[in-house]
Amino acid sequence: MGSAIKKLKTNKSPGVDKISAEEIQAAGQSGVAAIFELCNKIWENEQFPQMWKKAMIVPIHKKSDKLCCDNHHHHLFILQKLKYNI
Repeated sequence: MGSAIKKLKTNKSPGVDKISAEEIQAAGQSGVAAIFELCNKIWENEQFPQMWKKAMIVPIHKKSDKLCCDNHHHHLFILQKLKYNI
């Protein structure tokens, strides 16, 4: 788990949890232990925390008018960092 935390990309905007990769990395060994304990509880209960099920939906526009819904060809779901890195 510690190696996954070290590999987090830095200088990126945080997700809906407002926790940056730098903050997670700065938590050190006590942060790794807390995240490990949380993951164990998730495994035992077989259920993710509600907060981890939230995402921001960001429309990706085509080159023309951004206000026209027909010009939205993709939607990007930005989930929390920990969901992908643990």
